[in-house]
Amino acid sequence: MTKAIQNCASIAGLCAMCILLWSCGEAGEKPGVKEAANVHQTVVSKRPNFLIIVADDLGYSDLGAYGGEINTPNLDRLSKEGLLFTNFYVAGTCAPTRAMLLTGVDHHRAGLGNMVEHIAPNQRNQPGYEGYLNERVVTMSERLQDAGYRTYMAGKWHVGSSENSSPAARGFDRSFVLVRGGANHFDNTGLNGKQHPAPYREDGVKTSLPEDFSYSTDFYTDKLIQYLDESKDSDEPFFAYLTYTAPHWPLQAPPENIAKYEGVYDAGWKVIQEARLNRMKKLGLVSMEATAPEIVTKYPAWGELSDHTRQVEARRMEIFAAMVDRLDRKVGELIAFLKETGQYDNTVILFMSDNGNEGAALQNLPIFADWIPRFDNSLDNMGEADSYVMIEERWAQVSMTPHRLFKGMPSDGGIRVPAFITYGGFKNQGARHDGVLHVMDIAPTLLSLAGLEPSVTTYEGREVYPVQGLSMLAALNDPAGSVRGEDDGLGWELFNKKAYRKGKWKVVHMHQPWGPDAWQLFDLSVDPGEANDLADVHPEILDTLVGEWDAYAEVNGVILGDKPPER
Repeated sequence: MTKAIQNCASIAGLCAMCILLWSCGEAGEKPGVKEAANVHQTVVSKRPNFLIIVADDLGYSDLGAYGGEINTPNLDRLSKEGLLFTNFYVAGTCAPTRAMLLTGVDHHRAGLGNMVEHIAPNQRNQPGYEGYLNERVVTMSERLQDAGYRTYMAGKWHVGSSENSSPAARGFDRSFVLVRGGANHFDNTGLNGKQHPAPYREDGVKTSLPEDFSYSTDFYTDKLIQYLDESKDSDEPFFAYLTYTAPHWPLQAPPENIAKYEGVYDAGWKVIQEARLNRMKKLGLVSMEATAPEIVTKYPAWGELSDHTRQVEARRMEIFAAMVDRLDRKVGELIAFLKETGQYDNTVILFMSDNGNEGAALQNLPIFADWIPRFDNSLDNMGEADSYVMIEERWAQVSMTPHRLFKGMPSDGGIRVPAFITYGGFKNQGARHDGVLHVMDIAPTLLSLAGLEPSVTTYEGREVYPVQGLSMLAALNDPAGSVRGEDDGLGWELFNKKAYRKGKWKVVHMHQPWGPDAWQLFDLSVDPGEANDLADVHPEILDTLVGEWDAYAEVNGVILGDKPPER
């Protein structure tokens, strides 16, 4: 019997599988990719479709559902109908998060121990630091493809640049992807001088944008709809992976979207931050006693800026909001397509951001300092195709309210993101889940729903790491269900910045100016902004968690870089 069929009996006992109809029959040995066509003939499909939507650098409080002022009715509606996550964790940046999402394995094992653009000399050629998804992991797209799923992807890949490490080589039937971390949203202009023109691949083969390309968010959505429409009459379920490059910099959006937010941010950072926090209190996302974290910056306060500088700073956020607004509109079109074609009710939809909003001063790095001056960044031209501006550290911290700092950091402002899952077949919907979840939990959850053993140790004749994430099925089908207990810990490391969370306690180690170059201890149950360091108050808890981080680093092959981090 195939593994998919063998698992029918065991998985059917899980409460979530009560929503699926199964029929088991005999078959041959475990199928490979080429034999996948025979698999679904023996497993009666009312297996659910899967749609994963990933926003790029979307902050924790940017959506209306999380207290934001940006107009996001489609995502808000999906989150309200589904299960909203308040404690969902990812890596500090995009590529490591995507590696863990696709595999359920820690990024230090999967090949993205560091961003390929920032690998230190002592990390090069070391296991786990290949800069692409290595052969020691198997993706859920490969597993689902083997099991008869149609697999499609459109958007940002960033976990392998060659054809052999492209989506076509890791389980996707059709794909159109931006290979690297970002690009111009209106044309083929690259992210910097070394990535120009922007690199794209279609079904594994190098390509460029079509002549009718208008805007990244529109194109990726329409491309995925095209793939789904071409096979909408198929009896096979689908796995669709839509990975936007919005609202990642450069900040660019259609003028009509930007115009909607004219004047919205004229009051400045602190006013918007406090307004978001107050809405979060009304939504029950934070306690009524919660305070907004300090906006860490070397720049003057809003009131000390010139009128022109305030206009420039407000315009940054207007464009960012416009990008999120446009993304929401296109998600609405995708949902409408699924409903019109009768596929929505049987589709599990998971939405998430890949990390916190970007606040690092990347414009000061040589690769950007030499690139940005070629663009017209005047006030009137900001947001156009020939402009190149970033959100920068102050608005990024507003975006991450009520958490500290932003992307690239192991503080919750870098690794805690908005996320929710929507599916009428789950018993726990129209609710909120406050338990700790991790991006590695996605793969075992979806694989279980597909009737597959979520973790394997061999694949196509090679040894692979077992899944490290935990299935979320208990939480999805029981309001009282939990995924992690008080004794289940999670570790992080990126750019030599470190963290470990266990229950309500979290330790963080960051170099200056972001931290004291020493371990800090926070009680997240009363201090979500990580403002009150309790290391001296509870040294025994600090020592225990630091020891557990050491164990995490050893198990996952963490190699600290031998040069100062660039971020």
